[in-house]
Formats: sequence, structure tokens, C-alpha cells
Amino acid sequence: MVKGNQQKILDAFYDLAMQNPNEANLSMSDLAKKAGISRQAIYKHHFHNIDDIIAFIHDSINKPVYETFLEYSTLTNKDPFLFIADKIFPILYENRKWLKMLYSSSMDPHWTNYLKKIYTKWALENIKPNQSLIDLPGNFIISLLVHYVIANIEVWITQENPLPPQIFKEKFLTLVHTSIDQYISSEKTDYHKRD
Repeated sequence: MVKGNQQKILDAFYDLAMQNPNEANLSMSDLAKKAGISRQAIYKHHFHNIDDIIAFIHDSINKPVYETFLEYSTLTNKDPFLFIADKIFPILYENRKWLKMLYSSSMDPHWTNYLKKIYTKWALENIKPNQSLIDLPGNFIISLLVHYVIANIEVWITQENPLPPQIFKEKFLTLVHTSIDQYISSEKTDYHKRD
């Protein structure tokens, strides 16, 4: 993302968030101590508060993702899921450390809603839902698809060692192109069986 003292601040923020995943209120004093930089220097040269740091992380991740989404065209990309797997997954994988922190800690409780808002708006402008399959409003279908993709990404990227994007791509495409009921085995399993 960045270098020098700003990187030290971001690394300290990451470390504190991951060490205390249920803590939502990190102090600038704790951050300064962990980074080994005075609080005054952080305020003067880098960030005014924790929200500024979170906004910086959001922008660092979302800017290249959103710019890539702007390349999408229904004329050349018939399958938006393939576009996401080919173009977006590598960017997300590159930022997996920060994404894992955002998804796994309480530092930004609005992260998922932030994503849903941005990408539902993009999807409504760029994807035409097939309403012939079910009598539901188009915005409902789009919202459902966006939520589903975000959930897939969250589960993938928060793994201890997420699969590289080129490998996860095939699994993701299978997930989105297969009816959900096909993931339920018809074989009876006794989970409560005791030895």
C-alpha cells in the first residue's frame, strides 16, 4: 500500500485489529505505541483518527476493484461471474491480508454493508436480471446476487491460506452456475451417531 511511517501505522493497526478481533474501539494512543511513532506525528502527517485509517484501507482496496469494474461491458462480457473471477479475484487476493482483517475483526462493522451498497449500485447499472425464471423485482434479484458473490468472497478470502485466484476461479464458477439444491446430498447422514 504505502511505505515508511505510514506503513508502520497501518501495520500496527492491522496487528492490533487481529490481536483483538472483538475490539471495535482502538485508541490512537495504542496505535501510536504499537507503531513506535508519536500520536502527534500521526495526527500531523498521516491520519486524524481511526476512521481516516479505515477510509484509507477502503480506498486502497476498492479503488482498483471499482476501476476494473468500470471496464465491464455487456457487449464483451456475457458472464459477469467470469469477469469477476478473471479480473476482480486477483486484486482481492493481492489485498487478502487487509480483507481478512476487515471481515474478521470488529474494527469496521460496516464493511460488508459498504460493499453491498457500492456493488449493488454497479450491478443495477450493468446487469440485466432474468426475471422470466421467477416473478421478483429486478433489484431484488440483483441484490441477492451481490450478497451471494460477497459471501463467496468472504468465505474464500478469510481462509487461513486462501486458494490462489486462478484455482478458486473454477470453484467459484461451479458454485454460481450450479443450482443450490445440488449441494445437498440425498444420502442420509447420522451426525448424532455415537460410538
